[in-house]
Amino acid sequence: MQIIIRPEDVEGIWRPLTDAEKATVDGLARYSWLILAHEVPGLADRVASDEDLADLVRFELAMAIKRVLANPDFTRQMSTTIDDATVSRTIDSAVSAGLLYFPEAALERLRPRRRSGAFSIKPSW
Repeated sequence: MQIIIRPEDVEGIWRPLTDAEKATVDGLARYSWLILAHEVPGLADRVASDEDLADLVRFELAMAIKRVLANPDFTRQMSTTIDDATVSRTIDSAVSAGLLYFPEAALERLRPRRRSGAFSIKPSW
């Protein structure tokens, strides 16, 4: 099963999108799924039989696309000065590069849980 994100999915977790942003969501939708399915082998089969997991995947896909949309100018650092006050912020390098990515915490949420018991060894990644 393949999950394709729609603009409404991104709007549901962020804000109303412009027409240009909706077109970007449509353009990235399939690729976001392909990247995630590559990062989490077996995800498509697990999603087909678990509606809650499908909802979580939809959320993670929407978040990945939101990260691309959140910084359309690829700004890495920004400072604003008004009178005597200056506010500076640095944006995550992947966001500032406009990358479609999934943080390790998101991938861990989507990977199958490994069960460990007595006399078992848990491999590390």
